[in-house]
Amino acid sequence: MATNLVRDLHEWPTLPVACSHPTTPASGDPVRVGSLTGVALTDESDGGNATGYTTVDFGFRVWDLTVDDNEGTGIAVWDPIYYHDTGTGTGSVNLNNSATSNDGFFGVALETVSANATTLINVLHLPYALAIALANGAVDTAQLAAEAVTTAKIDPTVINFAEVTLTSAQVKALKATPISLVAAPGANLAIVPVAINLVVNYGGTNAFTESADDLSICYATTPGSNEIKEIESTGLVDQTNDEWRYITFEHAETFIPVENDAVVITNLDDEIAGNAGGDNTIAVRLYYRVVPTDV
Repeated sequence: MATNLVRDLHEWPTLPVACSHPTTPASGDPVRVGSLTGVALTDESDGGNATGYTTVDFGFRVWDLTVDDNEGTGIAVWDPIYYHDTGTGTGSVNLNNSATSNDGFFGVALETVSANATTLINVLHLPYALAIALANGAVDTAQLAAEAVTTAKIDPTVINFAEVTLTSAQVKALKATPISLVAAPGANLAIVPVAINLVVNYGGTNAFTESADDLSICYATTPGSNEIKEIESTGLVDQTNDEWRYITFEHAETFIPVENDAVVITNLDDEIAGNAGGDNTIAVRLYYRVVPTDV
């Protein structure tokens, strides 16, 4: 058995501490000490404590405490309760159900609180800090839903993709009405397409017809002057079966991306015709990077 135990906090989970909040704790108050929370057992500096110290119970306990439904949805039994230095609700209490901007995790509700109410309820305090470090490999595909990591959470220069499915009517009107693939990225940024995957789904009625009516990937502003890649349509859109292509973008050394401009798919020649049945589609997936234009 270990011989270096100083104090058994499971049995006696109280300590005299200088609380981080509130400024002057009173007996029975929920309190915060760093990222830990608890309940004051004495007024500050009372109960034999040194000046500025309060005896705090940090343990696994049920307390009768006032809690505010700051989310406006009501609080159910077992809902998490958080400590906030800035009080909310009637009486400006420090315990509520808002995880956002909380200063510490407190515990769980054992009774309900009506929507937008501030109510005295039983709360089970759980002696855990707010921040819990995750071990290497603790988060993998089992913890992440498909496509849960969005571009807002990753380096913008990694390869992203955008998907659009064009209807028959949209394909035949591309010259007059280009279809946006990627929105403008913002000031001092530019989209650089890397590759495109095209799947032409033949609907079984009529194929598209074309001669020199090639598809084109362009920047949205003046597409005819800002073409990025021309895609040969012959053998792709005019077949009576499904066809697909994966095409890479090999940019010349003189390629200058257009800053803060969207990327569209269009047709710089005559409009593609045919497909009287209107049941053909083209699925487009564009792979691209967002790069800085002003470092």
